[in-house]
Amino acid sequence: MYVSTRGLYCMKPPTIIVPISVKEDAEKLFEIHRKMVQSELKHNLIGLDLNFVSVDLEVSLMMLLTISRMLMTSLTNDEFVESMKKKGTSVFQE
Repeated sequence: MYVSTRGLYCMKPPTIIVPISVKEDAEKLFEIHRKMVQSELKHNLIGLDLNFVSVDLEVSLMMLLTISRMLMTSLTNDEFVESMKKKGTSVFQE
């Protein structure tokens, strides 16, 4: 639906990211849908190795949690880092 709507409004083809383990199945699904709707359904399908990305996601999640804690406590960055170090729960690598 998303892909066909973008085509209808003459937008660029979407980039769809799926786990590499299901990329072939997703391609087959698009082929079946193309036959049903008789449309080209232009898109960019990317298979992503989630084992490779998990480290980056973990770091990003830690940064997000740190920033949200900092906003909730209304501390400056330096004050927040100091309070985390005192608690022994610093998420920053030194």
